[in-house]
Amino acid sequence: MVSEFEVKNLLKNEIANKMDLPADSIDENAHLADLGVDSLQALQLLVVLERSFGIALNDDDLQYFRDITTLGNLVASRIQEAAAAAGGVH
Repeated sequence: MVSEFEVKNLLKNEIANKMDLPADSIDENAHLADLGVDSLQALQLLVVLERSFGIALNDDDLQYFRDITTLGNLVASRIQEAAAAAGGVH
């Protein structure tokens, strides 16, 4: 099972690459818009998360793209839901 730490780490690295920042300089609680993430980049992050963790996210989930902590919680919850649906969690 993927940990919330792994999700947040992936997000930090993706944002760092897109914004040309060092990953360790990104505050998990900073608003993504304050980091320079625009709506197109948010959609790109959504796709990266879906592919990386085998989960389904939709446009409504963009409301959770406030900060890495909130987004990490959403992804962790979707991973658990997918595992439960697949019979991995009882």
